[in-house]
Amino acid sequence: GPNNPSNHGLLSKWKSSRANVEQKLTFAGLLVMDSPLKADSARVVRELRAGDQNVVMVTGDAVLTAAEVARRVGIVDASQECTYELCCREDDGKDLSGDRAKFAFRPLDHGVVGEEAKAEGKELPYTPSNLPKLEALVSKGMANFCVT
Repeated sequence: GPNNPSNHGLLSKWKSSRANVEQKLTFAGLLVMDSPLKADSARVVRELRAGDQNVVMVTGDAVLTAAEVARRVGIVDASQECTYELCCREDDGKDLSGDRAKFAFRPLDHGVVGEEAKAEGKELPYTPSNLPKLEALVSKGMANFCVT
């Protein structure tokens, strides 16, 4: 991912080659694609949930797109501000219980990343000792978690 230090060289190489390729271009137009949801998707999700089925979505979409689609069909019921993405932590620090926290859930749309999220208390460490807290947030409708 983008947080992996070994990818920084690859990313800078790609950016420099992109700059070379994108020289002297003329804007020819803008394409907007729409892929509307099937009319019965929300109903099917409601019926599955009513039957005590745990509904999840597996997709190749970008995480923000996937979270919004999941919200529209009723798979995700918390607000967008309460949706978190699983990320690799830069510092591999310990959470409050002393567990090593290699991964953490970070808010999707707060514009807060890395150390800033940790400092503001918006990062939720993904550790065995923190699982009951994460499960409680989900069961109260206060959080949804996306794994990409």
